[in-house]
Amino acid sequence: APRGWRGQSLVSWPLHPTAVRRIKKNGGSKHPFQNGLEQQVRKYEKELITRARNQGHGTNQTGSRKTDLELLATLQHFGAATRLFDFTRNAMTALWFACKNEEYHDRHGLVVGLQRATSSEKIDFGSGIYDALDSLRGRLYCVYEPTEKYDRMTAQQGILVFSRLVDREYGSVDFPPKDDVDPP
Repeated sequence: APRGWRGQSLVSWPLHPTAVRRIKKNGGSKHPFQNGLEQQVRKYEKELITRARNQGHGTNQTGSRKTDLELLATLQHFGAATRLFDFTRNAMTALWFACKNEEYHDRHGLVVGLQRATSSEKIDFGSGIYDALDSLRGRLYCVYEPTEKYDRMTAQQGILVFSRLVDREYGSVDFPPKDDVDPP
């Protein structure tokens, strides 16, 4: 059974996190990034994290310092563009998101399922988001459940998914291209 689900209103939309969509829109580039997509998003996120901490948003409810990943999760919840994708543990919730947009009622939506990771090795998120990304060692993505949950995330059985980022036609998540996937 899949570990998580994501629904989007149009099947034709590439699977890009909001940070990538914003960088592509503002930079006007649709094709390979000069400095690499991963490096550009890291630079953007580090600036976002620094600004948030400088404005006093870097602590949790107990007053402890949030990790960069925790801070990005909070910022994402409040509308900031990050590399994090909202997924859900509930396939029906993902289906609702795939069907919900009245603007596209005559087009097909998409539900994406994440295969369960076969590795039992845990990723150390405490060491930082970029250390976690660099330690993937062949795994495609990280699943993160924030400790500080907001009502919407709880109601939607939400989880956050992120990966190293690549610039491909179907999206920027570092999933293997269709030709590289083993048949079931």
